Amino acid sequence: MKHLSLMPVCDVVYARAITCEKMNEYEDSLFKQFYEFGGH
Repeated sequence: MKHLSLMPVCDVVYARAITCEKMNEYEDSLFKQFYEFGGH
């Protein structure tokens, strides 16, 4: 029973980790565009 109650928490943490990863990728691409634009 205790193991089952932990599953939704794991799902939330996993989903949040994916969201953070996507945000980091977005910020990286945004920074690269800004850097290339400012460098030329």
